[in-house]
Amino acid sequence: MPNLKNTNIRFNLDKPLFKSAWDYMQSVDKSEFPSHSILIAKAVNEFFERRTKIKAEPFLESREREEKFTGDIIGTVKTELEKYIPVYLAGLSGRSIVLSTENSTEIANDEVDNSDLIDMDFAG
Repeated sequence: MPNLKNTNIRFNLDKPLFKSAWDYMQSVDKSEFPSHSILIAKAVNEFFERRTKIKAEPFLESREREEKFTGDIIGTVKTELEKYIPVYLAGLSGRSIVLSTENSTEIANDEVDNSDLIDMDFAG
């Protein structure tokens, strides 16, 4: 025989806290939460597990935000590097680069004479 506990919950829909909770409960995916019991049990467990973690580590939320922020920065830098590394490498090899509007690069095989751009007085 299963060990079951029964409780009743009232939602006063005149109060925003309860109205919001009720609206969430009515809009959930029934395949993920087939009953209110499963939904409430998962929500209560998640709430108290997170609360326990935060009490044990007070800076958990700010650390999570910092990690997300750092990840966003790294992703942006990586994307930009992937776009411009070919341009940089081609510049090192002395080839000219043609940038298309789609941010892809093409390396032109013809050599460009840039000797008129070099200040030969500086060279000595």
